[in-house]
Amino acid sequence: MNLETVMPSPPPVNLMTRVGRLPKRHVFLIAVICVVVLSAVDELTGPDISVMYLAPVAFATWLLGLLPGVLIAAASALAGLLVNLLDQNLRGAHSLWPYWRAATNAGILFIVAYLLSALRIALRREQELARTDHLTSVANTRYFFEHGVLELERARRYQRPLTLAYIDIDNFKTVNDRFGHSAGDRILRLTAQTIQQHVRLSDILARLGGDEFVVLIPEAGPNSAGTILRKLQAVLAEAARTNGHSVTFSIGAVTFNRPPASLDEMLKQADDYLYDIKRGGKNNLKVVVADEPDPPASL
Repeated sequence: MNLETVMPSPPPVNLMTRVGRLPKRHVFLIAVICVVVLSAVDELTGPDISVMYLAPVAFATWLLGLLPGVLIAAASALAGLLVNLLDQNLRGAHSLWPYWRAATNAGILFIVAYLLSALRIALRREQELARTDHLTSVANTRYFFEHGVLELERARRYQRPLTLAYIDIDNFKTVNDRFGHSAGDRILRLTAQTIQQHVRLSDILARLGGDEFVVLIPEAGPNSAGTILRKLQAVLAEAARTNGHSVTFSIGAVTFNRPPASLDEMLKQADDYLYDIKRGGKNNLKVVVADEPDPPASL
């Protein structure tokens, strides 16, 4: 088995990302403060900078969504109206122009909020698709590395065990050759769905390609990981039999009491143990403790 996985570099953390990590009420409060400041500047310089209210509207919409953006847009239009009314009173003039201008500004700000919200949703959907395996709808390699690195850091920081399991579908190529790729696709979807239903919410499941899946199990030593994986292998075999698929499953897993330097190292060791199982007859489970001098035999 050839493992050629390249860990992607973490995305840069910019100011908007940092602000977006704040509680939502704090982000909304910042947008409100921006509206107040802009209205004060608007009042001092004259009611000619209403376009600057686009900034807090865009800020709130992009980080919080459509409803907060609409609320900030309404607050901005109201602030602009008050500035215009104050300016009109100081000049001793009275007309409906400030109300018309406020309504126009509100319409523009609402449209901007809606368009930004639609763009935000589209970008997030694209990001999700870029991190999802199109066939099985579970995570792909990119997602696995992005979130696996975080779990690895957490395990290292708090000195928690971490287990990685490599799952391979035995005789998958034979099924593809005899019954076609549609049958193989059904097996892959069934396998992904079954694994997802029987792992914990904190576990990370991903399809790395072909018929190979990987599960990262945080805070799981060899005993608890062995229990989880034995049950998983049993339900996978039962699901395959129930659906008339003549396949079995091999699982190679490695537990680190002291997390390694990288996910690549964990994958390499788990892949090696999986290869031992495949070479020894398939349809088996092997959980090895990486820190032990003499790894135990298959469970």
